[in-house]
Order: sequence, then C-alpha cells, then structure tokens
Amino acid sequence: MYKEVEGKNKVTNIPKNLTKKEMENNKNKANSKILDKQLQNAGVKKPDYNCAAHHLVSDATMPKATKALNKYGIEINSATNGVYLPTPNADTSKVTTEVVHSKPNGKEYKELLEKSIPDIAENMENTNASYDEIQAELENELNNTRIKLLTGELKINNAKFKTTEKGEK
Repeated sequence: MYKEVEGKNKVTNIPKNLTKKEMENNKNKANSKILDKQLQNAGVKKPDYNCAAHHLVSDATMPKATKALNKYGIEINSATNGVYLPTPNADTSKVTTEVVHSKPNGKEYKELLEKSIPDIAENMENTNASYDEIQAELENELNNTRIKLLTGELKINNAKFKTTEKGEK
C-alpha cells in the first residue's frame, strides 16, 4: 500500500499538488491536514478506523533530519514523509500491528530519526554519491521507518489504545 509512495518526495510530484500559496504558507511546517491530502493524492488508502496522518520526520522536533530531507528535495508534508496510524480511540478490531498515534513523539523515536537521516546524507556525501542516489536512500530510510511503524516494530511513544466495545488492544 505504501511502497508506491517512494519517489513522491516533492509536493510538485504529487497529483493535485498544493498551490504555490499553500506551499508558501506552510513551508517547512508540518501540517497533518496537508499530509493527509498528500497521502490520498499519492493513492494511499485511508484506513477504515480512526487514524491520523503521521509525519515520519516532524519539523520542530527533528531539525537536523528536516534539514537533510529538505536539502534533497523531500518536503516535510509530502507523502514520502507520511503514514496513516490509528489513534487511541480506533476500533481495535480493525487494527492489526500498527502503533498508536498520539502526540508528542517520544525521545527514542525522535533521536533515532534525528541521527539516521542526517547520517545517511552525510555518509553518502562523503562517498560522492549523486543527489538522486542520496535522495533515493533517504526515501528508502523513510519507507523502512513507515514499515516498522505499521508492523509495530518501532513505537512513536508509549501510547496505548483506549478500551473499545470490541475489547482492548
């Protein structure tokens, strides 16, 4: 479902993209409504449970990672940097392995991406990799992060599902 999001790193590459005014108003500012729109425009189906569009890298809390993504043309609100995750009040009978989306991002999650994203860019720059190669590797890292969130291998924080009629997750 999310594999086709790779390469959708610039808002201008996504069908029905943002207007120039929208881009200027939200430049380098994480906005879940814009991310939601970009995920849908990229063909990512919204789950049928309560969910939120989650920025894999968030601007305010991950400045080094954001800077590295921006340097290689990956916009903070692009589909490449997003994933749908269930909210604490989602119907747990419809959720499989996805982690709960609840703010704020935890320290371990932030530190992981704040280190890995800039390190990838810097290491590849040191080997004289091309812009496109570095961009592709950053997209790959974002996709790996997305998969880990969807499979429950990586947690955003210690958020839990609330009890629902169907039980507790």
